[in-house]
Amino acid sequence: MGQSLVRALVALGSEVRAVDLDSAVNRTLGDFPAVCTVYYANRCEPKLIDRAIANSEIIFNLAGRSGVADSFQHPAESLKANCLQHLGVLQVCQEHNPDAVIVFPSSCLVYGKDAWAERPRPLSPYAIHKYICEMYSRLYRETYDLSTVVLRIPNPIGPHQYRVDGSYGVYNRFIYLATNGCDLTVYGDGSHVRDIISIDSVVQAFLVCAQAANVVDVVDVGRGVGISLCDYAQLVVDTVGSGRVVHVDWPVNSKGQPFTNFVANTSYICNVTGWRPDLDLSAAITATAEFYRWAGVNSLLIDVGEKC
Repeated sequence: MGQSLVRALVALGSEVRAVDLDSAVNRTLGDFPAVCTVYYANRCEPKLIDRAIANSEIIFNLAGRSGVADSFQHPAESLKANCLQHLGVLQVCQEHNPDAVIVFPSSCLVYGKDAWAERPRPLSPYAIHKYICEMYSRLYRETYDLSTVVLRIPNPIGPHQYRVDGSYGVYNRFIYLATNGCDLTVYGDGSHVRDIISIDSVVQAFLVCAQAANVVDVVDVGRGVGISLCDYAQLVVDTVGSGRVVHVDWPVNSKGQPFTNFVANTSYICNVTGWRPDLDLSAAITATAEFYRWAGVNSLLIDVGEKC
């Protein structure tokens, strides 16, 4: 997500500063445009990062630790990487840059089983931590008059996601597997519905919401159209032209992880900002497959393990 956002900002002529939490883990920052200034949090003084935050007009705080399964296994690490990190950014802005706009990507997982519930009921440590970050943003908005914006994002797909292991970004991983002629494993009947959206549409939502921070607080982002996991997997195979969808039983250890249906209600963001999502998933799948072919040839993929 960060790669695509940085590229869009550079294309608009913005002065961009990117902060990576760990240079040893994410070697793909070298793929960022050369005009982007990169700070490695594990290699530089915290004051340098604070200064970068204090001198920015808009802050897109995408840093964190993703993954529902990972958060069940490492809840404390998820709490630190997500909640404490976001709280720190808000505090720096409150003390040194109160006029900045702070945009935070939350997750549709905060809703839990009911996407239309008045109050979210998150069902995993990761979703809880995302919701806590939302509350921090609202607290600083109401207490210190900071301009904070929260986007609840479903499942983005698109180029520049270099991690393709099974624990991260399953929808992009399906495209990677199909590109290599591998099986796409769907657990159960794959009937649970997701709102899958192109990363380019998400980036445009970031940009328009940052400009409308005075009227936007928390918004749902998505295509507003659901697709079952099984149908999505088959669409990937048909679009890429290789691969095969295979159904297997749910693993025993899946019981602790929530599987829910979700389709975003995008009426608010569309009405307030004029933003519209790209509804063509095939185009996003094609662009992502082309990226994985290029990244594979150039040995840029991370933690791929065995291809098939």
